[in-house]
Amino acid sequence: MSILGDRQITIPSPYVDSVLAMIEQHLVELSATIEDDNESNPARREMAAFRHMAQQLGYDFKIVIKANGFFSVSRIALQSKR
Repeated sequence: MSILGDRQITIPSPYVDSVLAMIEQHLVELSATIEDDNESNPARREMAAFRHMAQQLGYDFKIVIKANGFFSVSRIALQSKR
């Protein structure tokens, strides 16, 4: 558990797309560094943290490795919890 515990920040609506684009770009960069399926891999933990941030904004990302070795990252809108 982090010393800071669970924290949240407020992202103003006009900036949500920019934050999601930043998260998406970082996921692409992190995907390229993963060499194994080890869940404790630091890059995988960082990816999980970024996906959790996106989920708080109502989105998730699907990350798929293609046959040519390149990664595909797709943004997915989550269903409203109402």
